[in-house]
Amino acid sequence: MNENLSSSSTFDLRRIIAVVRRNWWILAGSVGICLVFGVGVSLTQSPLYESSTVVALESVVGVDGGGAVSGAEVTTQLEQLNSSTTLAQVQKIMPNPGAVTITLIAPEAATIRITGTSPTAQVAADTANAYATVFAQIVQASDLERNRTAAEVVQGLLDGVEARLVKAGENPASADPSPSAAINDMRTLQRTYQQQLVNLHDQAEFIAQGRVRVIDPASVPSAPIAQSKTRPLLMALLLGLAIGILGTLLREHFDDTVKTATEFDDATDNLPMLGAVPLDRKWEAVSDTRLALVEMPESDIAESYRTIRTALQYVRIDDPVRIVQVTSPQPQDGKTTTAANLAIALAIAGRSTLLIDLDLRKPRVHSFFGLSNERGFTTLMLDEGKRRKKSVVEIESIPRLSVLPSGPIPPNPSEVLESLHARDLIRELSGDFDVIVVDSPPILGLSDALVISSMVDSTILVARAGSVTKRALRVAIHQLTKVNAPLVGAVINTVENTELGGYHYGYGAYSSRAYGYGRVPD
Repeated sequence: MNENLSSSSTFDLRRIIAVVRRNWWILAGSVGICLVFGVGVSLTQSPLYESSTVVALESVVGVDGGGAVSGAEVTTQLEQLNSSTTLAQVQKIMPNPGAVTITLIAPEAATIRITGTSPTAQVAADTANAYATVFAQIVQASDLERNRTAAEVVQGLLDGVEARLVKAGENPASADPSPSAAINDMRTLQRTYQQQLVNLHDQAEFIAQGRVRVIDPASVPSAPIAQSKTRPLLMALLLGLAIGILGTLLREHFDDTVKTATEFDDATDNLPMLGAVPLDRKWEAVSDTRLALVEMPESDIAESYRTIRTALQYVRIDDPVRIVQVTSPQPQDGKTTTAANLAIALAIAGRSTLLIDLDLRKPRVHSFFGLSNERGFTTLMLDEGKRRKKSVVEIESIPRLSVLPSGPIPPNPSEVLESLHARDLIRELSGDFDVIVVDSPPILGLSDALVISSMVDSTILVARAGSVTKRALRVAIHQLTKVNAPLVGAVINTVENTELGGYHYGYGAYSSRAYGYGRVPD
């Protein structure tokens, strides 16, 4: 179980690395732009000045000789200091205050530091002092309001008691030596409320003097504070990474192209995967001709074509493949490269193989083998004597492999392929070889490939990773299925090694020579 978890983690890491490699330019671009901006900020940032004032919040109970400000009240006052209401009051004193930082430096003494920051020294000091002034005003106004409300409540209670005394026929100023118990209780309440009013009056006088005490007022600083030159760069780096990651995620989400073997499986509705050809970074252009089995027979790429050959032989065990068509959804998917290398793999395996170029619009098979295209399939159709030796070329360096180029491009390729003459010629050639590999035009936008599919017993769909879209794959499969093409499997080209998944062909010491698939003769 642990091994499975480790394998899954490694695979996820490879997928992440592959995503980063595909979108490196987004990450690099966003980080680069933000870093340039960060450097500009770092070099041009204005000097900053700081000035602080320290204030202490005294308890209202202090008028009676003691008491400390509760922690809950300190928290409330800190929130008040940081509120937009306080800022609005400060802006009435100074329209453009600097930034402010509120810090509780002595909780037990309710001591608060107010620090103003600004590119101007005077503004920094004025900001701190303005906040201290507004803070004192807000605390005073709040305390006076609470005192007034409490006094109104107590006065109401006192008025009620005195009214009940009058109603009971008792003069509030009377000193009757033998009052009733009820009268006595009301007199006690009367004295209590009167004392509370006295206390509230004394508290109001204390509040009016102000219970926010400025211990150390802010002064104008003489020098700016030291600013970090690396902080803007770090912030720019983090911002660039965030933008790059977001851009990468958005691109991956909206990008419909197929990039991995797994995505290819999903897009083709689990059409049998005959093989996945790894990406060769030395391959500079898709138009280059590449015969991996000849140029680098022990590479992973060459091994992938052998795997395709083996898979093709097993798709129809009881009825071996005789004529196989290689097509693709769109141009530059690598169908011709796949057809040429597959034909070589079949020949190396001991089967006499004929590679026919039936792409009568943009033929390229002849260029893979350095052949002329003056004669080929189209001239052979017109050759009543069927002088095949002039058209079918045996490749001397690759035993058992012959190539039939397309020949001159006709003005009406579709009509040529639909003719009975073309079908008869393919059928006749199949009798002379063990297997025929047919390179046909792309499917989308043309009917040629659909016509050719009726002449073969197997069709392979080839697509290029990072180029073909899921929609193009589905449309191509739908068109082939609609004409009952013998679609036996698919091949995905130029897949990143990190995205091959289970289609990896590195066997370490078990090279292709061990199985007799060594370099073909020169």
